[in-house]
Amino acid sequence: MIIFTQTRIRSNQIAAKILLCIVGQLFKRM
Repeated sequence: MIIFTQTRIRSNQIAAKILLCIVGQLFKRM
């Protein structure tokens, strides 16, 4: 159970970084 939650948090962090990169690219175009 603990390992599952850790991997879930890690994947959430990766998804957040990807979202930040996409938002950054959009702002640069504006």
